[in-house]
Amino acid sequence: NQLGYNIYQNGLAIIGIDNKYGFINEKGKIVVPIVYDKVKKFRNGYAPVCIGHKRIAYEDFQISYEARIINPQWGVVDKEGNLIIQPIYDEIKQITDSYIVYGKDCLYGIIEIQSGLEIIPQHYDDIRILKAAYRLYKENIALPILLGNEKTIKELAINNNLDIDGKVGPTTRK
Repeated sequence: NQLGYNIYQNGLAIIGIDNKYGFINEKGKIVVPIVYDKVKKFRNGYAPVCIGHKRIAYEDFQISYEARIINPQWGVVDKEGNLIIQPIYDEIKQITDSYIVYGKDCLYGIIEIQSGLEIIPQHYDDIRILKAAYRLYKENIALPILLGNEKTIKELAINNNLDIDGKVGPTTRK
């Protein structure tokens, strides 16, 4: 068995055993099970976790490559180890105090953490939440920057002012 761990940050450290990863606290107690193929550091109390992140060796034109990543599926856990977003997304791009920007099939949307509802549908080329503004991208063109804070993201979604295609509406995360 191979065992390894990362530096403690915010009271938790990434731990790996036999190519599976999770998190332990400073007392050595496992708080996020060591069952994931890849994990990333906690941000704002949440961490992306991945299943299906397989590395395989392969050769191409007599050149050996160390790894190819096969079908990663990302979700999100909280500091208590609860899986709050199921690992069904191609990417967890950004986590703020209230929202998660996720990607699937090269399109992005936003999930509200507290409710678990998709408040911005997944059909934007990119979404970036900034400190005092956020920007959506459609067909590789940046839409006008929308000023405000995280609360205005939900307000605009609720008022149907954000979605170009008119399909704004909460959907469940599971």
